[in-house]
Amino acid sequence: MTRVNAEGDEWARGFIPLSPRVLLLHTDQVVASSLRISLRSRGIQAVALTDWSEIEAVVHSFRSTLAFVDASIRNVNFRDSAIRIRKIAHSITLVALTNGPLSQTHCELLREGYDWSIPRPASLQQLLDLIFRQ
Repeated sequence: MTRVNAEGDEWARGFIPLSPRVLLLHTDQVVASSLRISLRSRGIQAVALTDWSEIEAVVHSFRSTLAFVDASIRNVNFRDSAIRIRKIAHSITLVALTNGPLSQTHCELLREGYDWSIPRPASLQQLLDLIFRQ
């Protein structure tokens, strides 16, 4: 079974990825699309979302190895979301893109189930460092 998302990306269920598969969940469609294009130009498979409601289906079918989640998304409980994502993809690396003071926010997000946090705006190099650190 092949799925196609809003950007026209195709992925097959059961496909075992050879390159990192990154999910970008960001409030700004322009930023999400720009990051997706930049990552793809470096051989990384990436899907960008701006709507939290799609994340579980995409995590399950796209088989993401890493997810960047914008911590400024409104009406999202990050602890519950981390638990829901990890039920689908146990070994996924969760990275929060934060606005707050890094040390305090980082500790809070680690307690809520995230593996890393980086301050916004994140540079492409910061994202690449985390992608290839896995």
